[in-house]
Amino acid sequence: MKKARVVHVTPSNLIVATTSGDVRGDLVAADSKGNLIGDVVDVFGPVSAPYLLIKPQKAIVEEGTQLFLYRRARDKRERK
Repeated sequence: MKKARVVHVTPSNLIVATTSGDVRGDLVAADSKGNLIGDVVDVFGPVSAPYLLIKPQKAIVEEGTQLFLYRRARDKRERK
């Protein structure tokens, strides 16, 4: 689990967040209560402090909100 902070919400309702360190894999973002916010669709910027583009499912978040990043649970039927 990694922490991220919302720095901007675009007019098209995409969320831009920043985090520290390496971010890899298929990630989802949740708020402090564990409610799913959305999927991380892009990672860009410097490796030491990457920016994340998050496509929200239906949640509305404000700038400055702290998010938590989790690896997406794989379906057990998926092949490796």
